[in-house]
Amino acid sequence: MRPHLEGFLRVAYPEHFPPGTLLGAFLTKCEQHLNQRDKILENHRVQDLEEIKEYANRFHHDTNHAWESEEINDGELLGFVKRTLQFTKP
Repeated sequence: MRPHLEGFLRVAYPEHFPPGTLLGAFLTKCEQHLNQRDKILENHRVQDLEEIKEYANRFHHDTNHAWESEEINDGELLGFVKRTLQFTKP
């Protein structure tokens, strides 16, 4: 999910998500701009992206040192995959 999201964000928001940018840093930037004229993402999209990122972080070696033993719930995974696809839908 993360590679799919990051690839989408690099294309959709190249000025805010250039190569090397971390998803968390992008979200922080989006949150800082929420009530500004130069808003990057709508509030609900920032919330969606934050929730998807938090789920994905459970399985990411940089954010969870016990990622290999994290249990996967098929229904939960399917829900987040669908949310990811919906988020990146043109």
